[in-house]
Amino acid sequence: MNGVDVPSLGVRIHPHYGTFMPTRHEYVDLVASEPLPAHDLAFDIGTGTGVHSAVLAKRGIRRVIGTDLQRRAVDCATENFELLGIADVAEARICDMFPDGKASLIVCNPPWLPGSAATSFDAAIYDPGSQMLLDAIAPAGLEVISRLDTTPAHCRASDATDVLHAARSREVTSLWRLRVAATAASSGAC
Repeated sequence: MNGVDVPSLGVRIHPHYGTFMPTRHEYVDLVASEPLPAHDLAFDIGTGTGVHSAVLAKRGIRRVIGTDLQRRAVDCATENFELLGIADVAEARICDMFPDGKASLIVCNPPWLPGSAATSFDAAIYDPGSQMLLDAIAPAGLEVISRLDTTPAHCRASDATDVLHAARSREVTSLWRLRVAATAASSGAC
């Protein structure tokens, strides 16, 4: 396989069968362009192909740990890190969400489509009840401090002949910036 071009990396990522493929780049471009709070350690939750980890390594993060529930995703990310020459900076681990420790930066491209996944392959994109992020933020002691939205840049969003043109042209990709909530910070919780 030739891989998938990732313009913000200037390289191709090689997805494995059953691993979410980064064919749309708005979310990757947001991670590639936004200010970083620090350069020490970052977690990439639901790493999939490892594309966010690769972007962060390219941007100078000294250590990136990508996590995923699926062995095929961890293997895929690990292979991509080796192909990209960043295996000394980025690693992938099987993990439910967060690895042990604290990171200055956490990135995640969460499931975004409302509805239930029909197969384990669909779990990367379907979020029943659209609750994954909302249910994870407050219990983790975090709060949203800002949100940056971008419009779709993929060709189908501007293709009026596409059956889903109306919906695709209204899509919004968002980058949510979070911090430790004031109540969590004062109580010592993370």
